[in-house]
Amino acid sequence: MSFSSPWLLVALLIVPAMLAAALWLERRRARYAVAFTNLDLLLSVAPRRRSGRRWIPLALFLLALTAAATALARPRATISVPASRATVVLLVDVSGSMRAADVKPTRLGAAQNAMAAFADHVPKGVKVGLVSFSTGPNLLVLPTTDRTVLHEGIDLLSPEAGTAIGDGLQLAVQTVKSSVGDATRGKDGKIPGAIVLLSDGAQTRGTLTPLQGAGKARDAGIRVFTVALGTDHGTLSGFGFGFGFGNGGGGAFGSPGRRFPVRP
Repeated sequence: MSFSSPWLLVALLIVPAMLAAALWLERRRARYAVAFTNLDLLLSVAPRRRSGRRWIPLALFLLALTAAATALARPRATISVPASRATVVLLVDVSGSMRAADVKPTRLGAAQNAMAAFADHVPKGVKVGLVSFSTGPNLLVLPTTDRTVLHEGIDLLSPEAGTAIGDGLQLAVQTVKSSVGDATRGKDGKIPGAIVLLSDGAQTRGTLTPLQGAGKARDAGIRVFTVALGTDHGTLSGFGFGFGFGNGGGGAFGSPGRRFPVRP
C-alpha cells in the first residue's frame, strides 16, 4: 500500500500526543487529591470515582482523527486480478469472387452477417479482431471487447481482387499472439486464441501458401476454423484452402470436397 499525500500522515502524531496529555492530566488529578490532609473533607467535596466510561469520548475522538488523517493521505493499493486474454480473429476473404450472389445477398454479405451474429453472441470478455485479405492482408480491427468497433469494421468490408490466404493466416496468427501475450498455454499445449477463416476459393496471390500459413498457426498452438462460402449451384474459384481437415488444431469446415453454405 502507498499514499498519494503521505505527508498528511504527520497529523497522526496528534493522536499519541493527546493520549499522553489525557494520562498526564489524570495522574495530576490523583496527586492533587492526595494533597488534602483532611480526608473526611476530601470525601465530602470530591466526586465519586468515575468508571472507565469516561474514556469513551476521547477514544472515539482519537479514532475519528486517525480515520480522517488516513483518508486525507489517500491510501492506494495495486491489486492484480485475472484478465481474460481469450482472442478470436475473424479472417475474411474480400476477393472479387465474393461479389457472387449464390448466397444472398452476396457471399461477402453473408459472411458479414455471420460475423456480426458471432460478435453478438461471443462472451463479452473475449477479444475479437478482424483481418481481411485480397492481394494482401489488412488488419482492420485490433482484438477488442468493444463490439461497436468490431461491427463498424465488418460493415466497411468491400470486395477487391486476389486471394492471399497464406499471408492472411500469417497476419492473423501474429494478431492473436500479440493480443494473448505471454499467457500460459493450456494442458493441450494451445494458447487461448483461435482464427475463423471465411473464404470462397483457392489462393491466387501472396507469398505464403495456405499450408504454410496453417503451419504457423499450428506451431503457435492456435486453432483455425475454416468456412467455405458458396452453394452447390454457385461457382467456387478453384475451391480448396490448400490444407486438410483439422489443420491448425481446430475443426475445418469446408475442406476440399465438402461445402457448407453460409446463410444470411
